[in-house]
Amino acid sequence: MQDLTHGCCTLSHIPLRASGSHRSEMVSQLLFGESYRVLAATEEWLEVETDFDHYRGFLAANQHYGLSEADCPIRQDIPLTCALEPLRLRCENNGLRLTVPPSAALPLDKENRIRIGKLVFTLESDLRPLRLPDILANYTNAPYLWGGRTPWGMDCSGFTQAVYKTQGIALPRDASMQALLGKEIPLAQARFGDLAFFRNENGRITHTGWMLSPDRILHCSGRVREDRIDEKGIVRIPDDVRTHTLHCIKHIADLS
Repeated sequence: MQDLTHGCCTLSHIPLRASGSHRSEMVSQLLFGESYRVLAATEEWLEVETDFDHYRGFLAANQHYGLSEADCPIRQDIPLTCALEPLRLRCENNGLRLTVPPSAALPLDKENRIRIGKLVFTLESDLRPLRLPDILANYTNAPYLWGGRTPWGMDCSGFTQAVYKTQGIALPRDASMQALLGKEIPLAQARFGDLAFFRNENGRITHTGWMLSPDRILHCSGRVREDRIDEKGIVRIPDDVRTHTLHCIKHIADLS
């Protein structure tokens, strides 16, 4: 019988929902190799808290892979490799193959295998060193998906969180949480990798994006796209429609 106190994502990605129902909205996703703590369980649903960003949601019980706390990869005192692009894996136990997204956790052992509980995965793709512009290219044109964190569908904060994760930096899940980090700077001083945050008509932070330069931003709105930015906010290319109101620019880390 599986241990119901902890678990790890052994699929490419798994939805986390607002409540225990497949009809409930997806609020985030677990990516391959990410572990979690089980808070409560029924026959069909588990309420969990992720170890990476401490986000809570509901996980379908038939997608749960139970582990002891000591066996959760993210909790082990070993270096974790992060996927920089989609990678192919093969499970040695059953021969099944899967493609994991960028920013998936890869707890590789000395034999370059991934061991999660009794499951053993081997890489069928090469681990290539990628520069940040190449990593960003993997996400460009990814469709918008509320709660998504992969190039196959993501939201604005899922995008910024995923790219920062590839650089070994953990950001909170939502834009309003990310906006609490770092040092506020003027737009004119914005550098590649700084984050811009945007507010709605009620003053709530509801959007974020990756600064490319003081006048260009990469953000997920409909899709991951490049647009112009000025002191007032985002101006969509190519029709010059203003879409988001600027709240602040934050410098989180030196990434250039």
